[in-house]
Amino acid sequence: MSLQLGANFPNRWLATPHAERRQFLRDLSSVCLLLDPATDFDEWEKSQTNTPEDDVAAPELSVAPKLNQGAKSSTAEPARSAFEMRLRSQADAMIERALDPIRTELRKWVEQQIQQELHSHKP
Repeated sequence: MSLQLGANFPNRWLATPHAERRQFLRDLSSVCLLLDPATDFDEWEKSQTNTPEDDVAAPELSVAPKLNQGAKSSTAEPARSAFEMRLRSQADAMIERALDPIRTELRKWVEQQIQQELHSHKP
């Protein structure tokens, strides 16, 4: 699975205010929790309305140190590329973890549908 974040994502991410990055990670975490089949929707909904934003734990993605924007050093570009690769890898892993339970449930459902179809066509 490939995640396309656009050109210069590490620079844009680091230029985004910290509060907005935290909110993005909070929202992403909330969506992942909601997609988990074991999550009780009513409890999830209460936690979204009753929890102060600053107290919500957000998954921390490692953030590379800000690179000197003015200097075009030969070491800055490899550092940006490495950061982008790490960030993409972490985002892919987070998405995959969130999708695993959905895949499992979908496989169960498909298997049930196949069994029902086979049972209905027995000679």
